[in-house]
Parts: sequence; structure tokens; C-alpha cells
Amino acid sequence: MSAENPDKMSEEELARFYEERRGDVSLWDKSRRIRVRRGSPSTVFTLRLAPEELQLLYEAAKAQGVTMSEFVRKAATDRAAATQKRARRAGPNARSA
Repeated sequence: MSAENPDKMSEEELARFYEERRGDVSLWDKSRRIRVRRGSPSTVFTLRLAPEELQLLYEAAKAQGVTMSEFVRKAATDRAAATQKRARRAGPNARSA
């Protein structure tokens, strides 16, 4: 086994390596990956969708002439902003749904 170097291990060695260290958080990547997008930092976010949901979003983004990322980012931030606006109008004593 390539001592402590996962990049040079076979699949079987990798399986054994990680199984022996299950729960060892010291192996986790502590750095947050931040990319610069048009001059501002951003973070990559993974989202699980059903194939038909993905197709729907793809077609809508294409129809608007924007990328999937732009379409989903705008839809999500617009929805979040509207939710915050409704919550502020309702006041601090309003019940959340």
C-alpha cells in the first residue's frame, strides 16, 4: 500500500484506508472552496433534482437565454427575497407556516 497517499492507492487499498479511518474527521477537507465569479466570491452548491425537474429548468433557462446557474440562482434569490419581505410585513408576532 502506498503509505498514507490515497492518490497512489488501488480501489481495494482505498476502501481499506477509509474503512480503517471511518469517523476520522481529520481527513476532511477543511478549506472552503470559493470561486470568483464576475469579481465576487461564490461557493459551489450541489442540488439533487429528478430528471424531469432538471429538464424543466434547462428548458426554462434556455428559453430565457441564460445559463442553468443564472436561472436557478435568480429564481432562488427572488423567492428568498419575497419570503423575507412577507415576513417583515407580517411582523415579529406572525406565525410561520
